[in-house]
Amino acid sequence: MFSSFCRGVNSNRIGSWKIKHPFQSGVIAYTRWMPAFQSYSLIIGYSSEKYAFVIPSVFLVFSFICIIYTIFHFYLKTELLSILAIICVFTIGGFGWLGFFSLESRKDPSCDYIKSYSSKFKTGWGNILLHCFLSLRSTLYSFPLIVSSISCLITYVSSNKHSSSDTRILKLSTILISLIYIVHKDIFLPSCLFMAFFFIISYRNNLIIIHDLISAFVLFISVLFLQIVFSPSNVFPKYEPIWVHYSENGYFFAPFLFFINSIGLYFVQFVISLFFIKDFSMRLFFVPSIVSLIYGLLFSYTNPYYNMCVIYPLWSIIAVSAIFSGAINILRLIKDDEKRGAVFSLFTIVLFLNVFSGFLSIIKNINQTKEIQCWEHRDASEWIKKHTTINDVFISYYSPFELVSSITGRCLFSVDLKSSKNLLFGTNRFDIVRDLMINPNTTSNVAGIVKFYVESKEVPEPMHLKNFDQEKWKRVFKNDLISIYKILS
Repeated sequence: MFSSFCRGVNSNRIGSWKIKHPFQSGVIAYTRWMPAFQSYSLIIGYSSEKYAFVIPSVFLVFSFICIIYTIFHFYLKTELLSILAIICVFTIGGFGWLGFFSLESRKDPSCDYIKSYSSKFKTGWGNILLHCFLSLRSTLYSFPLIVSSISCLITYVSSNKHSSSDTRILKLSTILISLIYIVHKDIFLPSCLFMAFFFIISYRNNLIIIHDLISAFVLFISVLFLQIVFSPSNVFPKYEPIWVHYSENGYFFAPFLFFINSIGLYFVQFVISLFFIKDFSMRLFFVPSIVSLIYGLLFSYTNPYYNMCVIYPLWSIIAVSAIFSGAINILRLIKDDEKRGAVFSLFTIVLFLNVFSGFLSIIKNINQTKEIQCWEHRDASEWIKKHTTINDVFISYYSPFELVSSITGRCLFSVDLKSSKNLLFGTNRFDIVRDLMINPNTTSNVAGIVKFYVESKEVPEPMHLKNFDQEKWKRVFKNDLISIYKILS
């Protein structure tokens, strides 16, 4: 892991700290160095591998909780309601709890009352804690960045002085949003839309100085440009409503059915609360949050949980704040104690129904674990570390485990089949890898650099080396999942 941090994207011909990420001798190589560096720092301190991965994750989740607590406490003013709001954020769900009354659903291990109500019905949604925080490493970094930026924006618009310190806070918010590009590219574009709509609305209401806005925008572009130069990537998803599988399966009123099954009555409560919010700084976030919600519903990603990663931090934080704040204002408007008690009871019941599915999902799945790094990957990584050097460069098709770069610290010329276009230079990396497999000795700028090819049964069959000229490659390692080939010089 430490090798992955120091040399996973570099050649030994340059110093370890002279990072030329992600280009190495004309070869595009990459590694997710931050998680590896944090985990290895614990391993060299005699921590177990399990806790080396868990502790950084717990720290980042805790930081996210602390930040959203400050946002909730700013609007709700009480500790109890702020804690309840945090619980609601982590347990947003629909009416999947109705499946709890079915014996078949209770016995079905795949039924978690949010992602699936039964073996035959999938909602296309998931549990924020189980399917985003604990399963997607990138969300551990992107979520705190997003909510930290929102917290900075709240601080800026709540101050009427617009001093130099307020300007620095505004600039900090734009830097945090720009850093999402390198951490989690899939939710970078909706985060930019969120901030753009917020700036437009704030400027029209004379809550932001044009000089501060221009300086923050220039800083945002500068930081973003540096990231694009070092890590060009496609950030545009395809247009496909998230509820399309409902329509394909013959369900009527697909959008309404998706909302009920996935978000329950949260959206209805959010819309009602809009008419009772008095805090003007909160009202500024309504349009940006709704735009983010629409974006997350209409554009789909390769990983379906990325839609949740768009909606949760950019809409749910504002929605939960608005729901609780609106409920408080409604109760204050009602003078009769009996009516106030009835409204409070109704609000409590609806809120309980919205979070009950999330609680059931956590309870049912808390003991169900899946080891994402199987023994085949461990076996292959041990062979790579023993039989190759730090100078060796590998090629491979996309693998979610990043066997070569993140686990063994070797340089990897990789290609993602779903986004093979290099936006900055207009080259197709898939064509380069395919040409190298056909004729490894004459491939332009990577000739003589790549030495090994890693093949996995996880990739499509047409991409396997057996479909090409195998006389120029020699298989040096094989297990049930991974095969490693070496170029014959």
